[in-house]
Amino acid sequence: MFHLKKSSLETLWHSAPIAYAHFPPLQLSSLPENAKRYLKHAISPNTRLANAVRLKIHGEIKLKGWQPFQAEQIICYHKGMIWQAIVWMNGLPVYGWGHVIEGKGAVQWKLLGLLPVVLASGPDTTRSAVG
Repeated sequence: MFHLKKSSLETLWHSAPIAYAHFPPLQLSSLPENAKRYLKHAISPNTRLANAVRLKIHGEIKLKGWQPFQAEQIICYHKGMIWQAIVWMNGLPVYGWGHVIEGKGAVQWKLLGLLPVVLASGPDTTRSAVG
């Protein structure tokens, strides 16, 4: 499905350290009551906590109207995240990715995977990607 940054996705995925930490229900005391109740219900005590998650997403994104898209995202605790997508506009694929790695963000979209549509990096892009 994706061809622009697949190796970066895999590199980030495989960089996640093995999870040794376990869910500490007793350390939830500083959270709001609703959050504590939810987490205690959703996660069994002593469940091993993940250091990375891989998400596959599909739906519609608003770019001059609603367009179908598919995406994959990897979030790696303490390292960052990469989000990669393909959006179909007027029957043509637009490939894009965004990342925040070691505190620096960037975004890129290319029509047909070749012609740049959006290229951005810097502090504003980093703040947006972190948000």
